[in-house]
Amino acid sequence: MSSDDIRGDQAEAYGYVNRALADADLDSFVEALATRIAGFDKWAIANTKRLVNTSLPPDVELAAGGMRAWLRSGDPPPRMHSKL
Repeated sequence: MSSDDIRGDQAEAYGYVNRALADADLDSFVEALATRIAGFDKWAIANTKRLVNTSLPPDVELAAGGMRAWLRSGDPPPRMHSKL
């Protein structure tokens, strides 16, 4: 609500991130992750994407102020649990 940046430790506590990488490590991490995912069964990938997509609010809701409504609600921050 204050538009302040969120520190890494805060983002971790809120469940916004599950890891942080140094710039020098990012490319190799993404390459290894993409290679690993590419080896998964295509059906499993498609259904995982479908489940993740159904767990998120529609784009139109976010654009219409869904985040503002959440901020006003006083509820704890939403957690993202995608382990791809």
